[in-house]
Amino acid sequence: FDLNPIVLVLAMLGWAVPGLLPSQIPLYGGKGLTTALFAEIGEHLQTFPVPPAMSDPFWVILFIWHSGLFATMIFATIGYNGYGKNATTT
Repeated sequence: FDLNPIVLVLAMLGWAVPGLLPSQIPLYGGKGLTTALFAEIGEHLQTFPVPPAMSDPFWVILFIWHSGLFATMIFATIGYNGYGKNATTT
């Protein structure tokens, strides 16, 4: 199993960059997922010693963003390794 760091970086960019596009999802406030996550992080850094409440939408946005990121990285690695094995056998 080959873990190529270039594939992981490209997968991260492939997840984060489209997340910058604005959306009409009310949870994001009309922003993209990545923009909404960074905005939430900025808001909570202003009250740093105090953590966000469990009912804060920050946790949902954080979970969605990281779930998508890890899924993209896993599928990119699987695809890269599968393509490499198919390319050598044909």
